Amino acid sequence: MEYTVISASSAALYLGASSTLAIKAGETYGTSAFGLIEYRLSDGSHYTFSKSLRDIPSYLAAQQISDRVVLIMDSLREQTSSLSKVVVNIGANDGVSLDPVFDLYSSRECSGVCIDYEDHYRDKIKEVLPPYVDIIINKVTPDNILNMISPYKDIDVVSIDIDSYDYFILEKIVTVKPKLILIEVNVDFPPGVFFARKYTENYVAGSEKSCYGCSLDAVAHVAKKSGYDLVSLDWQTAFLMRDDLSSAMHGWEHSLQEHYRQGYAERTGREQVFYHQGEESMWFELPVEEALLKFKDLYKNHLDDIILELTE
Repeated sequence: MEYTVISASSAALYLGASSTLAIKAGETYGTSAFGLIEYRLSDGSHYTFSKSLRDIPSYLAAQQISDRVVLIMDSLREQTSSLSKVVVNIGANDGVSLDPVFDLYSSRECSGVCIDYEDHYRDKIKEVLPPYVDIIINKVTPDNILNMISPYKDIDVVSIDIDSYDYFILEKIVTVKPKLILIEVNVDFPPGVFFARKYTENYVAGSEKSCYGCSLDAVAHVAKKSGYDLVSLDWQTAFLMRDDLSSAMHGWEHSLQEHYRQGYAERTGREQVFYHQGEESMWFELPVEEALLKFKDLYKNHLDDIILELTE
């Protein structure tokens, strides 16, 4: 069938020109409408799949994040000649869908490693990424992550998105001093609330609704004590840059509240991108003390497995 590009207005988002992503209109089956997601791979071929139209804003948002990553790294490249083009992707899934560093591998010829726990992603990662990107299929823990990535030196970018004890992985990653760290934030928790899922051996990602990952305050806490600046919150992705390099970014000196407001809470299209969230996603409108009490009641059966408190 003939496909036409979906307009930005139909997705309630604005997306700049992308070198790797195309969103196209597809077919309607009954009452369900589907769109075609198309990524251009490094060899010029395309990886395509269909998604419900209500999922399209999530892919547009993910591409906005990816575009920002590329712009930041291009800016750093202009300022320094010491970029290694080594990228570590922790929680890679299929290596392309909604992935913030796919473009670095595909269009900027970066090497490095993709790590995921699910073996069924191995063949897909091989299909969509260049052969010089390594693949590790293993469960990431705070105890093994540094050993896993030890062959990779002078790392430019690390992306962390494992929907679980991300905070404790971040605490390890900052010790190897990558130039830029991307970490998915649980944006249900507003500034003023410190939240982090603890590491336990038997934890299964996604086993408790929204009780995963870490809050923006938790990420900022690690950044501040480890020589990193929070330079952006782009939707649910926090950007941490080594403080000796953050001059490459302009206008990032905002409070956590401003980062949260501009990057997520008051951003056009938020309800479309995060249509799946529950009522707790709106608790940022409450006084922080009241929001904390609601979160403690929501997770009353999991309080031993999480850190949940007002930020000091």
